[in-house]
Amino acid sequence: MYKCTYPSARSYIYIYTIPLKLGVLMFACGIDGCCYDGDAVHVAFCVFGVEDEISWELFLDCLKGILPVKWDSFTIVTDFSNIATLAVQKILPNSHHRFFRQHMVKTFVEKFAKFEVEYDDMICKAANVCNQTACKDALQKIKEINEDAYDWLKKIGLARWTNAFSSPYDRATPAVCLEKLEKLRNWPIVKIVEGTRDMVAGYFSFRQKEGALMESVLTRQMLSELELVKKFSWTVAMSKENKYLVRRKQVIDLEESSYQGWLALIKEDKYLVCGEQVVNLEERSCSCYEFQVYNFPCYHAIAVIVHEELDASKYYKHWYTANTYRATYAGNIPPIADISKWQSVLDNEQPRVLLPKTKRRVGRPRKKTEILILKFFL
Repeated sequence: MYKCTYPSARSYIYIYTIPLKLGVLMFACGIDGCCYDGDAVHVAFCVFGVEDEISWELFLDCLKGILPVKWDSFTIVTDFSNIATLAVQKILPNSHHRFFRQHMVKTFVEKFAKFEVEYDDMICKAANVCNQTACKDALQKIKEINEDAYDWLKKIGLARWTNAFSSPYDRATPAVCLEKLEKLRNWPIVKIVEGTRDMVAGYFSFRQKEGALMESVLTRQMLSELELVKKFSWTVAMSKENKYLVRRKQVIDLEESSYQGWLALIKEDKYLVCGEQVVNLEERSCSCYEFQVYNFPCYHAIAVIVHEELDASKYYKHWYTANTYRATYAGNIPPIADISKWQSVLDNEQPRVLLPKTKRRVGRPRKKTEILILKFFL
């Protein structure tokens, strides 16, 4: 296993498996406090000959050894497979386990193909909403169409694919990371290792410089969220101590703006956004439930913070501070010299790595091989 870094940022580990020509690349990554563009913090990667229970257990066991963290507060996100599920339960039983939604939906569509169009919006809504009641309503609509599909989704476990019933989850995923790795999949294994290492070293250097330029307490992404909220018109009314009623009413263009709340079409692409939520800053909660699920202030909470002129950094986890961002990239990826300058295993008395045992192919003529070997020695 090649260890890249330990993300001292958010408590999520995403594990990808990418098929290679002669094996599989297993890759673990996380997300830092400034990462909403889909990029990632590379943690470790390893190349195996085949993806099976042994390779998954070995990878997770090595990951457990190199990351000195409390795994009961971590969420492991994997593809939708029984092998991954059993391995996580065995090696990291105290961690939270989720599936990549796109992998689960792909399996769902293969199983219930004729309902693909009908279920698409329902599954997305059930997975993305933070309110448990809204999630149950979406699942109930699926049950009305096909009870077998509903039972299949329930059997998986709602905590493994929905936001409303899971542990605090992240709204970003390292999609860009996967796109970069996909480009390496057709390379030879040595080139894959070298290419991945060069990619990690490159962004490490870039983000170290970026972190050195941060002068505020929060990262640049968090500051941009605060500035975005200021552009909208909010009505904040304090109902009682530490509890606020937040309303928003504004005409927007969906192609140019993000939005929260209910929508009413006015003309063409112009919408009237109406909505109200109750925010409790002391309890870190909002009636939209995004504050609780994402463990991160939603727009309504940010509106209260801006309105009351409070110190925003007090309501963000340490993951989103500039100091944590700099700590994540404080290490270095050491250069590797040419192979001709490497020390041999005999020089440093390390255990020698031997070639794997090869099995005889099915149908191979054993007797003919033995005759050839005898002729070689005669």
